[in-house]
Order: sequence, then structure tokens, then C-alpha cells
Amino acid sequence: MNTSLVNKIGEIGQDNLIAKLEPAAHTMGIKVASGSGALARGVLLGRNASGKYEPYGVSSVAKQEFNGDGSGKTFTVTAKPATVTVKVGGAAQTAGTDYTYSAETGVITFGTAPAAGTKNVVAEYTVNSADTLDVSCILADPCDATSADATAVAYRCGNFNPAAVILPEGYTLTDADRDALRKYDIIFTQMI
Repeated sequence: MNTSLVNKIGEIGQDNLIAKLEPAAHTMGIKVASGSGALARGVLLGRNASGKYEPYGVSSVAKQEFNGDGSGKTFTVTAKPATVTVKVGGAAQTAGTDYTYSAETGVITFGTAPAAGTKNVVAEYTVNSADTLDVSCILADPCDATSADATAVAYRCGNFNPAAVILPEGYTLTDADRDALRKYDIIFTQMI
């Protein structure tokens, strides 16, 4: 519930999220995925493969673990990130010396096969939610999805001030993001 609706005159300010009245801002109910944290009004969201929403543009470290068998020299990272860092038995490996990596195929190739072991070959890489989510709405009211899925209200269309839309530190809306949002009738008008 938006408790600011019952504040006294003068206690509530304008956040400038909505830039213009056309196209009209319409809302919809959504489910924000657990682990998304406490989110403020104006956070840009994307829909994941399960239909839940998460903050868009967030970078995180992912890892994929493999079992060495003493003879296999190739391991395939399913996400195919641009770069990976690799450890074998907890020891960091040197790219170009100990292994090579192809971002096109996701294949890590070792010069010497890693020893046999359970989850002893670990590939770590950075993933950005912009690469996995369908950017599609803007959070209309704060919500907390830290430890459980949260029901929330989001703008499914409207004309917004890009300076008021909340993005993760270091992430900037791309032209591709803006094009993707246009199909939902979400547009941006710079406000002075």
C-alpha cells in the first residue's frame, strides 16, 4: 500500500517519474522474484523466463562447476559469456597458458586435462540481467522481494523521465533497451 497517499499537504513531494500524460501511464499487477531486494518506485524491471520480474541491468557473478576426469580437456559454459576466469582444484588458472576460451562456443580447452574430482573445475563470469530479461515495465510503488516473491504494481506503459528511472550503478539505457520498451508503449521524455 502506498502510505504517502495519506500524508498531510506539504509532506509529499513530486518525484518527476512521469514526464507527460501521453501516452497515459497504465498499471498492472506483477510478481517480483524473490532475491530482488527492497525496490523503490521507478526501478526498471524485466520479465524472466518464469514470468516473474527482476531489476533490469543488474550485474552479478555466476559460476558453473564441472567434474574433471583426468583425461577430458574441454568443458562448455552454457551461458557463453564474453570472458571467464577458471580455477582447478581451487587454484586460479592463467588464460592463454593453462587454458583457452571461445566466447562463440563457450568451450574452455585445457592444455593438460584437470585431475579427476567432483566440481573441481570452476568457471566464473559476469552476467548482466539485461542479457537475460525482457525489459518491460517500471515499478509504480516500492516493494520488498528480499526473501520471498512480492506482489507489486508496475507501469506497463507511459511517458517517463529517464533521469528519474532507477537503474543499477554503472548501467545506462541503450538504444536497444529503448526500442524494446517502445513495444510496450513506454517512452522517455527528458525533463529539465
